[in-house]
Amino acid sequence: MAELGETMSSENNLLIQLHKWAQYQDENFTTDAFAHLLRYLLKEDPPAGTAILDTLTGGSVQIHEDEASRVAISTQEHTEDHGIPDISITGSGFEVLVEVKVGAAVDQEQLEDYLEELATRDVPTTQLVLLTAYAPGLEEDFTRDVHAIRWHEVADALGAAVDARSLSETSRFLVSQFLGFLRYQEIVVERVQPGVAAGLEAYSDRTGEDSIFLRGVRSPGVLAEEPQLTEFHALLVMMDLALTSVRGFDNCRLVSGHKEDEEGRDDLWVGYSVDRMAYYFYVNIRDPEVLIFQRFKGGVDPTTWDNTTGWMSDSYGKPRWSDQIDLASPDVGFFTHSKAKQVEILEEFLARSLAFARTLDPAPSQEIQAQDP
Repeated sequence: MAELGETMSSENNLLIQLHKWAQYQDENFTTDAFAHLLRYLLKEDPPAGTAILDTLTGGSVQIHEDEASRVAISTQEHTEDHGIPDISITGSGFEVLVEVKVGAAVDQEQLEDYLEELATRDVPTTQLVLLTAYAPGLEEDFTRDVHAIRWHEVADALGAAVDARSLSETSRFLVSQFLGFLRYQEIVVERVQPGVAAGLEAYSDRTGEDSIFLRGVRSPGVLAEEPQLTEFHALLVMMDLALTSVRGFDNCRLVSGHKEDEEGRDDLWVGYSVDRMAYYFYVNIRDPEVLIFQRFKGGVDPTTWDNTTGWMSDSYGKPRWSDQIDLASPDVGFFTHSKAKQVEILEEFLARSLAFARTLDPAPSQEIQAQDP
């Protein structure tokens, strides 16, 4: 996919600069920015506009380029009885309602209201679209009526339009601005390329004691400024996206730390605290292509571990359970897969790990010696 959004600094991105004035209207700001871009592409670059509309609706709305300029797009349009859809898209013979989520949870009752609203429309084709950064977690029966799509899929479609090299200069600029804005918000992810470990090793060799990891990392964005950490930054953003997508995880924040090992070397780690360190999803900088999920807070009772999954170890005086996924192993083949499959791999690992972690009892108040796997 074209990387236009990365070639322009945030200082030169109008959407990023204006966004600071809309911090309490984040979702509406993003909605209107996307609606404006789609409206412009349909009128001025119909091949791109119709392709984005096709992607957005899951193929339920396919129009000829000659019809593109007649498509009407509005935002926050009130209905009489069923709320205020984020985006309404109407054209000859179709109507689409789009519910946009940037970080907020999905309200299934709200979607049901929009389905009822669409049922009143006298057009051959109707479609309800749910556009989210994270997996929406809809009930299975509900997914038949709602096309769920994620922001990174929209970003891929926009990148494909740029790669086709048919866009006007103005359209390319607008797409670049919007992609840069989505990356700034960290609601889209890049495919993680091979080279995570090599990049980190080169960075550590170059920076030594000036390494950012020794100062502490609280946001993936600070890593994006280091060319040697590009792939590690992409991995951290994807880890965050996968965490937020899995039901049962709340209050995720990036934390890092370090201590000297037995040989006097700095042992560095960075990852996500989940539910105030109830769980920790992290990597050790020395082996960053192995992701570790740990049940951390309070430890666990090792007698409730059945030796089938993960391992037990002693950490900070408590017995704790951990599991891992080796991204570089042939069985996983993480770096050979598409972006969507990479996200799926992390989500499945996290869901399995969480389910198993919840089968373990908390450590008793009297400290129990941890067992080695």
